[in-house]
Amino acid sequence: EVFKTHLARELGMILSEKTGKDMDRNVPDMTVVFNFEYNTVELTIMPLYFYGLYKKLIRGIPQTRWPCSKCRGLGCEPCDWTGFQYKESVEQLIGKVLMDKTDGLDTRFHGAGREDIDALNLAGREFVIEIKMPKKRKFDVKKLEKEINKKNKGKVEVSKFRYADSANGFGVTVVAVELNSKGTEDGIPVVKLLISDHGEFPASFQARTLQKY
Repeated sequence: EVFKTHLARELGMILSEKTGKDMDRNVPDMTVVFNFEYNTVELTIMPLYFYGLYKKLIRGIPQTRWPCSKCRGLGCEPCDWTGFQYKESVEQLIGKVLMDKTDGLDTRFHGAGREDIDALNLAGREFVIEIKMPKKRKFDVKKLEKEINKKNKGKVEVSKFRYADSANGFGVTVVAVELNSKGTEDGIPVVKLLISDHGEFPASFQARTLQKY
């Protein structure tokens, strides 16, 4: 146990120095798992969440992406090879701006209820949008809100836009180090480092760099 604790602390200090991030054990934005049995390092970037209220200003668009009923999202002639029943949705309109900014892999939309496709929503509805595998995390959310509204003028409008977590809508800034107490079957320890501060991870922060340590 003493060796594992020492190893985790030393690796944490190396990563803290290289990334400029402090270490914390609460809610990570990124995990790094060292497996000394196979000499591998696995990086997992946690989702990034934004909270806000949206208004739907036009009829005929769903709240979330609607896969084509013919091809089930694969793409076909009836859906013009998009894979979607409707070419636009509230999720896609908001998500497109955020994907471009974060360099994320995909989005997932969590709305507090929903309205009919042919209905307007002028009162506003709470939502949290999840960005999967974002490469950039630090933004001026007020500027993001303005850009979303500018690019979707007349269709969708957002307000009260801010960082969120999946539970209660408040942002977190953390870095942590964790050591798998069981390790591998041969007793070789596995180290997990949890890193974050809603910032952009350095380009040099790659698995092959970490393997040197």
